Amino acid sequence: MSILGIDIGTSTTKVVEYKDDKIINTKILRDGFSKEKLNQFINENNIIIEKIVLTGIGATKVDMSEYNVSVHIVDEFTAIAKGGLYLAGKEEALVVSVGTGTAFIEVTQEGAKHLGGTGVGAGTLFNFCNKIFWRK
Repeated sequence: MSILGIDIGTSTTKVVEYKDDKIINTKILRDGFSKEKLNQFINENNIIIEKIVLTGIGATKVDMSEYNVSVHIVDEFTAIAKGGLYLAGKEEALVVSVGTGTAFIEVTQEGAKHLGGTGVGAGTLFNFCNKIFWRK
């Protein structure tokens, strides 16, 4: 059985399947969150869900009751801090998240501290350029 980690952001949703202490599958869902896209990811990868962990700006706006598993919401800075350490294989680090916004988080043995950031990041710039130059 797997844990689904889902970051529901402003412009994209990131999904990760975590099983046996390893990341098994990942998926980026463009143009926001949709149950159809999530269900397609689950079905294509034959995922049996044990638990769902949500983070991001849209985490509190979705209903996951149809999956009949426990659902946990984690604040975004904690998710960034723990996820950054896991991916880097470190116990301490300066973790930088560059999404729709940008966050700098110092993570030490004592915990995580949000050092600062901005509401403007790669996702904001990408979507802004998309609206101006490519989409009518």
